[in-house]
Amino acid sequence: MLYDGSPAYPDLGALWHLADSAQITCMGLSAGLIASCEKAGIEPGREHDLGALRAIGSTGSPLSPESFKWVYEHVDPDIWLFSTSGGTDVCTAFVGGCPLLPVYEGELQCRILGCAVESWDEHGVAHVDRVGELVITEPMPSMPLFLWGDDDGERLRESYFQMYPRRVAPR
Repeated sequence: MLYDGSPAYPDLGALWHLADSAQITCMGLSAGLIASCEKAGIEPGREHDLGALRAIGSTGSPLSPESFKWVYEHVDPDIWLFSTSGGTDVCTAFVGGCPLLPVYEGELQCRILGCAVESWDEHGVAHVDRVGELVITEPMPSMPLFLWGDDDGERLRESYFQMYPRRVAPR
């Protein structure tokens, strides 16, 4: 099911009402909406029948540990809550959730199948268990080959390859 419109219209309970009425099993929400519901004192698990809801995927920005706790306390303590990250420009997610792996609040669960993803420091060195830049290190089928109106490829190189110039950019 797709929802078109403001997720806070007519109020912050709009998508929770939709999950109830349509018996949605897996729902995608922005971290910002979850935080707004938390701050507004919304009680989705008490105000709606969310018995069909098995999973919530959060995207748009990192989901804070406090928001993880809020979902488990005010939606469902047994729900699979996962963060996901990707890009509209490549039409995919890079990292996301896997129901076979443990969930740790404030963390992503895994790389998405087919995506060579690493976290890099400011020098372009891969690292683990530290904050860094999310970098796709190998080509993937949905990555752009060119940008409209970018005849010489400069905008593509600037957008995707300039931060780490030691990597070879397409010409």
